[in-house]
Order: sequence, then C-alpha cells, then structure tokens
Amino acid sequence: MTGSVILKYKFTWLFLLSVVAAIFLYESGFFARLVGALGSYDYLGALIAGMFYGFSFTSVLASFFFVESGAHYNPYVLAILGGAGAMMVDLVLYKFVRDHLFLELKELAKILVPAMKHERWALFTGHYLFAWVMLILGIFLIATPLPDEIGLAFFGAAKVRVSHVLMITFVLNTLGILSLNLIGRALV
Repeated sequence: MTGSVILKYKFTWLFLLSVVAAIFLYESGFFARLVGALGSYDYLGALIAGMFYGFSFTSVLASFFFVESGAHYNPYVLAILGGAGAMMVDLVLYKFVRDHLFLELKELAKILVPAMKHERWALFTGHYLFAWVMLILGIFLIATPLPDEIGLAFFGAAKVRVSHVLMITFVLNTLGILSLNLIGRALV
C-alpha cells in the first residue's frame, strides 16, 4: 500500500523531498558558497544567479549577489540576464506545477474532501473572477521577494498561458533585480 501511494503521487513526494533537500543545503551554507563563487563569472554569473533568484530558499542569497555586483557592473545588463535566468527557472517550475503537481493535488482533494463540497469548489474555481484573483495574487507574489513558487501556483490555478507567464515573470524579475542592482550602485 505504501509503495503504491508513493508511486501514485510521485510528483508530490518529489516536491516535498526537494523542499527538505533545499532546507538542508541552505542550512549547510552550500548556496552561500555557490552564489559567492558566481561573482568570478561576471555576466554569466548574473544569468546563473537569476536562476537562484526564483527559488524561495536561494532568493535572498541571489539578491545579495545582485546588490554586490550592481556596484561593479552595468546594472541594466545584469538585470536583463538575471531576469532571463529567473524566467527560465520559473518556466520549469510552472510547467511542473501545472502539468504534474496540480493533477496529483486534485486527486488528493477528491479523497480528502467530501463529495458534496466538490460541486461548490468547481463552481467557485470555474468563475471568471477566480482566475483574475489568482492572476493578481500571482503577479504580486512574483513581484515581491516572496517565493515565486507560490505565485506560479496561482498562475496555474488561473490557467495562464505559458507565453504570458514567461512575459510576466521576465518583466517582474528583471525589475526586481534592477532595483537590487541600483541599490548596490547607490551604496558605493
């Protein structure tokens, strides 16, 4: 029985395992050393740090990278490269959440939530205002230092097209990284 549950909900378990692994790596100082090492790669480091900017456990470290490098390199180029890196990671996360995790969570909800409430939930999530609220919440979460993963989950709930997710995440992450770069430049 246990093996079948793990196989049936493998993406949910993979997600939970990745959170535990990320916490362990963060606590061990691995991400701090990695982001520190990126400084020697100049603009390529900005692209890689942008990839870390999108994850909740590494966004603070990547933010420090952009503050520090913004004082020494062109902040606009750093922001565009960092925004592109964050967008690439957000695309992978969005597709994982939308194509795999949501399907498993829907199945789990059917098991855990009484059947009578399924109809109400379907009416609620089918309403056009639900999609707009999820989109606005997702945009807010992507624009803030809060984890992109939650904002991307809201995009998935709103059924936002991949092309729109790419555009939104690139613009918002680029603006966030640019602000960090400019802060770094002002501190010098």
